[in-house]
Amino acid sequence: MIFVGRYSKCSAMHTALEGEQPQTINDIACLCCLALCCLADHHHLIHSSQHTHTHIHHTRRRPSVIMAPTAEEVKAELLLEPGYVNLNHGSFGTVPKVVMDKHVKYLQRQEQRPDVWFRGQYQEIVAKSRSGLASFLDAPLESVCLVENTSTGVNACLRATCVREDDRVLLLGCAYPMVKNTTRALQRQGLCGDVVSVPVAFPISAQEEVTSAVEQELQKHPKGHFKVAIFSHIVSFPAMTLPVAELTRIAKDHGVSRVVIDGAHVPGHLPISVASLFDAGVDAYIGNCHKWLFCPKGTAVLCLAPGYQVYPTVVSSEWHLYQDDADDGTQGEAHGTTARQYVYTGTRDYTAMCCISDGIAFHTRLGGGDLMQRNLDLAQWGRERLVELFGTEAACPADMQPCMFTVRLPSDDADKAANLYAHMMEQHNTAVAVQMVDGKAWLRLSAQAYVTRSDIDTCAQHVLQYYAQ
Repeated sequence: MIFVGRYSKCSAMHTALEGEQPQTINDIACLCCLALCCLADHHHLIHSSQHTHTHIHHTRRRPSVIMAPTAEEVKAELLLEPGYVNLNHGSFGTVPKVVMDKHVKYLQRQEQRPDVWFRGQYQEIVAKSRSGLASFLDAPLESVCLVENTSTGVNACLRATCVREDDRVLLLGCAYPMVKNTTRALQRQGLCGDVVSVPVAFPISAQEEVTSAVEQELQKHPKGHFKVAIFSHIVSFPAMTLPVAELTRIAKDHGVSRVVIDGAHVPGHLPISVASLFDAGVDAYIGNCHKWLFCPKGTAVLCLAPGYQVYPTVVSSEWHLYQDDADDGTQGEAHGTTARQYVYTGTRDYTAMCCISDGIAFHTRLGGGDLMQRNLDLAQWGRERLVELFGTEAACPADMQPCMFTVRLPSDDADKAANLYAHMMEQHNTAVAVQMVDGKAWLRLSAQAYVTRSDIDTCAQHVLQYYAQ
């Protein structure tokens, strides 16, 4: 729920709107007072057929209560199977029906008139997707390149930056496996030198542990030793938010040429200003749109700071059109605009990218920034609840926790942890994320608009029963 004005701190209002009974005389008095105020202000409860949320309309400028859509209302707009409890939203996201309908229409248009579609029609729609993302992420439009997923963007950046055996890479020990695998592949191809992984031990008590560890590692080497550093904005597992602006400053102060941010989980998850990160020294920011922004799979964004030339990993027949000096002597149409090189990378399916504006619209309809805050509030509650029930600990402090929360399981038995995912899916139709990190077993759950406290509580009880067997 979103509370505005003098009712925002009223615990009775929160209790009532969450569907619970008032517990004290003060609660009842507050509710009565609110009812009288609403009548006096001529408030009328209305439900719009074009929106899923119910809100209070009032005729005078008075404090009001805006009711967010319930989890069940949101779930009704998604394609999730009835009875399926998705507490692992962070891995793959989910697509709303309205976005899927648009996706199908684009697929049909592509096949109805292929020549028209591929020779200009989809490019116009993709241009709107780029513009929408630029606004949503506060990124310069010319920096926004559309790619299939974060893996594609990270690969493009590392392959554009690491071109010699002495090009060294700095990353964190908690980096996503794709990042580590890409550097290993580059090493095998002779395109990358040493890769230094800065260890991060969990649980972590403060973000300074990460920034200090990075600075201490950089101080071991001469300035300019590393060609590129790559940091996660939200670590996938265990989930935590990192101070990427500060990490970038530290890296640049020690002569790191390029800083790449893996923001796979960020679009639609946390408020962000890519422009501000560019000002802080970030050279590239990559994020998925299919996870938290309600877009189809195969949608991600690569934002490149001015002066950072990163070619697509696939060079198509139209690549020369976007160069200042083409090999055949002709003048490139886009005069070197990097983002244009990503618009066409061969004949393939671009329809998912055409739906990005629709995903943003759905996210906005659920509240936009307010939705992100509600998800974070639910994650904070879930974190404390699981710590209490399991009698264990969270992976990071509250101020570093995103809308995914990671709590240590009741036992560090590796075999038990390895079988927990299958048990929860097969026995309880519930998706969770489980992983061993440094000999400790962790459970990660995601808080999204269709998840309830009851979902989290029930999951925790199932986990406790599993470990009691």
